[in-house]
Amino acid sequence: MALDDYLDVVGAVRSAEDEFFSELLKADAQAEEKALREKRLTALKAVLNAKQYRRVWLYLAEKKSITEIARLEGVTKASISLSLDGAMKKISKKFAKALKNT
Repeated sequence: MALDDYLDVVGAVRSAEDEFFSELLKADAQAEEKALREKRLTALKAVLNAKQYRRVWLYLAEKKSITEIARLEGVTKASISLSLDGAMKKISKKFAKALKNT
């Protein structure tokens, strides 16, 4: 089998330089994603009060149900629902305004 035919079968071998730069680009992309997440969380904290932020976090990030959150906080499900609804309205208003400004 000719070398070219063999390379077609097994694929090209990546050089150490290719690997290095690939990892470097991946690390840069991960750092950018992390910075964007932190920026978004900071923006959320600026819009929501501490109680709303905690409840939104439990509901969206930790996938807790309204019933579970109410039980954890010792309040009614209606209280949690109203709080989450208010938080979502604040978030929508804030980020809709931000999107219009870009």
